[in-house]
Amino acid sequence: MRSKFIIITCVATLLVAGYTVHQVRDSNLRHKLGIPAGASIRDFGAVEFASGVPISFQLGSGKDLTVTATSVTNEALLATVPVTFTNGVLQLSLSYTSKTAVVSGSEVYTEHQTFMYPQKGHLAITLASETRHPMAALISPSLIQK
Repeated sequence: MRSKFIIITCVATLLVAGYTVHQVRDSNLRHKLGIPAGASIRDFGAVEFASGVPISFQLGSGKDLTVTATSVTNEALLATVPVTFTNGVLQLSLSYTSKTAVVSGSEVYTEHQTFMYPQKGHLAITLASETRHPMAALISPSLIQK
């Protein structure tokens, strides 16, 4: 009987410790990447893009994210930014759609974003920040050279 108690206590301790580790990790990510406190986080890890080819991510519950990456040339940057960048800057275009069932049918929320990002480290894409259910998709983007 005593051994069952010890085993149950150990399992409960491990569950609490695992939950705490995830809370600390999420808190650190929120702080480091500027993710809103109420946003859920989905980490997709390293994602390799072919230039101009969209990649779709299923986020669950009728939520879809499509990301297209292209390489930015120095000439294109110089037209908008007075600083010379080296290679490795991506232009990411994304489209987010969320479909929610409501009493009268369905409600659709869409969002489009375009921005530039270096091919290093994690990128937090905050989605639906103006809604009741914001989320952040984490990716480490890189462009495959053909």
